Amino acid sequence: MKAEALSPETDSESLLFSPVVSSSALSDDELMSLTTRELNRRLQSVPSGERNRLKQRRRTLKNRGYAQTCRTRRIVGQNQLKHANEALVEEVNQLKGTVRTLTAERDHYREQCDFYRERCENCEGLLRAVVYGDDSVNVK
Repeated sequence: MKAEALSPETDSESLLFSPVVSSSALSDDELMSLTTRELNRRLQSVPSGERNRLKQRRRTLKNRGYAQTCRTRRIVGQNQLKHANEALVEEVNQLKGTVRTLTAERDHYREQCDFYRERCENCEGLLRAVVYGDDSVNVK
């Protein structure tokens, strides 16, 4: 691009009243917050090299923002999964304890059932001996 020399009379006036936007006139926050339409309107009279540089700067800033949002979302998601996993591990441990307790209780009731079944069988044998007069019954 060719740099145009401005006359001293028009130089100060054009800088004060011109809609020309230079890179120093737009902060990064302004550059990102402007809509595309508004940015294009402001950059109409800016030389194409400067316009392209500003648009590229805007795209770079926006991409940084998107990348940061993605990183933040990923970290938050990882933390949520970590806490959910810890809660599930705790629940599994509690359920294992419940299974151990219930298994012990079941075994206790099985032993009681076997004990009472054996007593019942002895009682039935004794009852038969009394009713039928069977002396060969072996009572424990």
